[in-house]
Amino acid sequence: APGQVQQAERVATIRMSLEHLKVMTFILHRQLIQHEQGSGTAIPLPQQILNQLQIGREDWDTFWRR
Repeated sequence: APGQVQQAERVATIRMSLEHLKVMTFILHRQLIQHEQGSGTAIPLPQQILNQLQIGREDWDTFWRR
């Protein structure tokens, strides 16, 4: 239902080295930046989500270079 958090269901366990994680993070970051630039849109994230994750807006904007 809209506005309701769905129950998580584990379907897989992914194991990787920290090096692999870092490379995959870079690739995903680059792809998202290219998508936003190519489409001329930004993918917003509500402040409420950042608050729940304890991520400051300044840190978020610095990471995404905004």
